[in-house]
Amino acid sequence: MRATPRFTFRAGAIVALAPFALSTALQPTDELEIHVWAGSDGAFSLYEDDGVTEKFRKGERAVTSMIWNEAAHTLAVEAPRGRWPLAPAKRKLAVVLHGLGRAKGVKVDGTDPMSATYGAKADALTVSVGSRPFGAPWTLAVQPE
Repeated sequence: MRATPRFTFRAGAIVALAPFALSTALQPTDELEIHVWAGSDGAFSLYEDDGVTEKFRKGERAVTSMIWNEAAHTLAVEAPRGRWPLAPAKRKLAVVLHGLGRAKGVKVDGTDPMSATYGAKADALTVSVGSRPFGAPWTLAVQPE
């Protein structure tokens, strides 16, 4: 019998996932899913470069800071730092909040997201942020039930 690996993340952990690719050279850059485990403050820096060359040594890279504030139930995504020629003009974004429960309200920069759905079995709130300019900062605010 094969066992499926199960990962357990600590409260406050933030993990960014890109779509599956056979190689970093083929990795799509226009889509990102950000997972946040509620329960504590957390921070994460997403580092991106071409995934193939050493051009990052000459500054061709982007570093995006993400900060989860547990008390305010907000995820702040800062503007990327650096110069990355392969950056997409826009990026389709989704956030999956684990362990927060259902939400009374969800806002992205003060407006309603494309969608927000709660899965009780996984205890995860999935928010479709939509397509946003790559270099623009944004904030997700959740009001739990």
